Order: sequence, then C-alpha cells, then structure tokens
Amino acid sequence: MLNIPLHETSHKSRLLFVDDEVEILNGYAAALGQSKMDKGQYSRDHGRLSELSSQLFGDAPIDSPTSEFELCLCHQAIDAIKAVEHAAHVQRPFAAAFIDIRLPPGPDGVTLAEFIRAIDPHINIIIVTGFSDLSPEDITKRIPPTDRLLYCQKPLHTAEVRQLAASMSAKWLAEKHLFAARTQMEHVLSSTKVVLYGCGSTRPGHITFISENVAAVFGYRAHDFIEHPELFNGCIHPEDRIMRQTALAELGDGGGNAATVYRFQAAEGDWRWVSDQVKLVCAGPDQPSEQVGCLIDITDRRHDEDRIRYLAYHDSLTGLPNRALMRMMLDRTLAVAARYERTVAVLYLDLDHFKSVNDSHGHAVGDELLKEAARRIGSVVRSGDTVSPNIGEEVYDGSMVSRLGGDEFVVILTDIGCPVDAALVARRIREVLVPPFIIGAEGEEVAVSASIGISLCPDDGTDAETLLNRADKAMYLSKDNGRNTTNFFTKQLGEKAERRLTLETKMQRSLYSGDFSLQYQPKIDIANDTIIGVE
Repeated sequence: MLNIPLHETSHKSRLLFVDDEVEILNGYAAALGQSKMDKGQYSRDHGRLSELSSQLFGDAPIDSPTSEFELCLCHQAIDAIKAVEHAAHVQRPFAAAFIDIRLPPGPDGVTLAEFIRAIDPHINIIIVTGFSDLSPEDITKRIPPTDRLLYCQKPLHTAEVRQLAASMSAKWLAEKHLFAARTQMEHVLSSTKVVLYGCGSTRPGHITFISENVAAVFGYRAHDFIEHPELFNGCIHPEDRIMRQTALAELGDGGGNAATVYRFQAAEGDWRWVSDQVKLVCAGPDQPSEQVGCLIDITDRRHDEDRIRYLAYHDSLTGLPNRALMRMMLDRTLAVAARYERTVAVLYLDLDHFKSVNDSHGHAVGDELLKEAARRIGSVVRSGDTVSPNIGEEVYDGSMVSRLGGDEFVVILTDIGCPVDAALVARRIREVLVPPFIIGAEGEEVAVSASIGISLCPDDGTDAETLLNRADKAMYLSKDNGRNTTNFFTKQLGEKAERRLTLETKMQRSLYSGDFSLQYQPKIDIANDTIIGVE
C-alpha cells in the first residue's frame, strides 16, 4: 500500500516509513504532523492499537505539529521497494527511511534495507526494532556505510521521531548540496588548468588530496600522489625546491599565503612552468592543520613572456642583441671594469657598399647578406661570447656582438690586455668578410668589406654614450681613409670632429637667420660690352 505525494514541495524532505502495523505508521504520521493512513483491512481493535502505539511511542500524548516533511507510509517490504524505485525514477529521492526489523510475511527489515541501499546509496536508513537480540555490528556489515545507518530500539518518544527526521533530513540535504558543489567544482576544474591539492602542515609536500584534473594537466592519476606522498616534491625541479621550501617556511603557524613559480615535471618527462599559490589553513589559533595549494600550468604564458622579452632585446633579422640590450650590457661591463680596473674596447663597424647591394640586388638579398655577415662577425669573437646574457644577471663578463640597425654593428670586448688585442679582433673581422657572399637561390655573388672604429675605456671615456660616440667617429675616419680599414679614436680626431661639428652648426644657424648674402661681379666681354657670366 503506497502513499506517494503526486507533487513535490521543494522545501520539504521526503521520508519513508515501513512497518507491518498500520497504527504504528499512523503514529509516525501524527508525530510529524501528517494525516493518518487508512487502516482498512489492517484495522485492529482499539486495545491492540493502543498497545502498538505504546510500543513505539510510549505513553506520552502525541500532538500534531505543522509538518516539514513529505511522508511515504508502506505496510509491506515490496511496497517500500517500489516506492524507492519510483522516487529514483522521478528524481525525488527520500532523505531517510525508518524500517521495522520485522515485516511479515515478506523479507525482514535488514534485507529490505539491503535492497533499498542498492537502489539509492545516499538514503539514510534507521532500523527500528523492539528486539534486543540483534547485533548492530552485524546489521552494519550488511548495510554499509556506517555514516548512513542508525539503529534504534522501541519505544521511541515523539520528540525522538521528530529529531531523527529533522537531523537525517538536514544531513541528507547538506550532503546533497555538498555533492552538487563538488560536482560543479569538478566540472569547472576539468575545463581549466587549475589543479587543487592539499597536504599536511607537518609534512609539506605529502599530498593528502589532489583534484582529478591533474591527469589532464600533468598526466598523473590523482591516486598516484596519494599512494606515493613524495611524488609531488619529486616532480619539482631540483634547482627550484629550496626556493619553494623557503617560501612555504615563511607561512608560519598563524596562517598566510605563499606564491612561487617553478618547474614541474609532467608524467611524460617534459618540464612545465607552474604558478603555485599556497595557503595555510588553521583549525584554531596557532593550530595549522593543512596547506591548500592552487597549481596553474603557465608554460604557454611563460614561453610567450620569454618570446616577448627576447624580441624586446634582440634584432629580429639576425638574432643578435639590439641597441637596447647592447647599451644595458655595456653599462654593466663598464661598471665591472671600473671596479676591477679592466680595459674595455668598443668596436663600431659599418659594412662598406651595403647600400649598393640593396639598390642593385634588392632588400631580400640585402637581408640575407646582413644575416651571413652577422654570423661571420660572431665567429671571430671568443667562443660563447655572442650568446645573449640573461637580463636579470648582475654582472655579465663576456664580449658581445650586436646590431644597431641597417648595416651597423657594435662589438664589445671585455678585459683586453692592450689596444693591440682590439686591433687584432678588428682585423679578423675584416678578413672574415673578404670572401664573397653567395646569396639567394640563384647563388648571387656579393662582396662587402667593413670600416671599423675603436674606442677604449678608460682612455677614451668611462660611460657608454661617450665610448659609442667616439668609436663612431673613428669608424667615419676609416670610411674617409678609403674604407676596409680600422682606426682608433684619438684626441686629434675628436678635436677635428668637434671643429667640424661646430662649423656645421654655425653655418646652419646662419642660414636659418639669413646672415649669409650672395656677392658676385659680372664677367664682361669687352669687345661686345656684354655680360657673359659672374664670379
């Protein structure tokens, strides 16, 4: 006999009651503010009904509170099974089931509970019996888990029924919300690269929980970290472990956050860059209980940042350091040179006849020529010197080839013994450029040379701007001297350049101010008495 509500009331929990005595079912209904079940053919005399009611609820009177529940009252086990199946089918499950241990003529309450548990694993089951010969331990073994099973003996007080109904409903609803929230979180995590994990505060790195999406992000199964607590720490790059441990140690015992970026090895062996945000969760004042971390794969972002940084400091055509990086490294090199009294040489180099190559062969051939010239120039500088330095290093001790733009290059030579060393490097650069360049698919043969100017620190200056300016002036002297030559900056060259610059500046100012006037006299043909020209 079933009593299933036709319409669900969202704010009410559904409860199932199973007992072979109709009056006991009516007692449940009355205790929870519901109308009684129709006794029909199951009615008994009034004395017997009173006896059954006393067995369940004692002698206390039953009032009729406003019900917060929807009840389903079943007289036989088969009715209860059908009710649970129907509830699962329409997705209106029961929060709890109160089951009598004796249910003649069908299966007993424990067997019924086993059937119900198989249909709905989340339902809370309360075994109600007046017999003391049954072992709760034996029942628990048959109807796990223990956190969804209660064992109560008759008689039950009306308040106990209400309290059990309310607490089991609240527990079931909380678990339902928790399950929904966890499912939603897992859906969100599965669509992102965010891996959540937790580990004990006393043993950092020993994972106690990790989200399932770790398989999609890093290739490991979640239980790999649970079964092997040291796996997580073992995946961190050896060079990064101390840094991370230091950051975690600063969390202290009072809570806090730590943010680190390090390399993490995926299951396939490749290293990934990760951002790790860790928070220390405390159970109480000065009682740290767990470290909770948020691991994000930032490999793509890191590579993009590295690429952007590279493009900001390197020439896109030749791959050499550009003007910005050259100035930065020259400043650092000069600072080291001043500290340790070293000599630094700056070579300013310009390719001869490069404009003619562009004009006659096109810019594509010109670009190929620049790339090959950069490779040749780099080949004569000390091995490894053309490798670009890390921007964050405090000291860079090594020579460097850079391209300023067009056909201009700068070579920085650190810690040279004497000016002759710089001249030897310049000669090797000019020599390596002598063989013709074979450019393009058709193998066009192109020849260029180099004019080089050299300035020395500290003789010619101690700052980057001065040294570059003076090396540039020496390079133009090489151009004026027939090209494919090398010249050092001299004081006389500087004075000459300064006089020329002063003269050019004054002439331009005079032209702008109208200080110049044109003076001429005519040339006259005396024979004809006519003007034939001017001087």
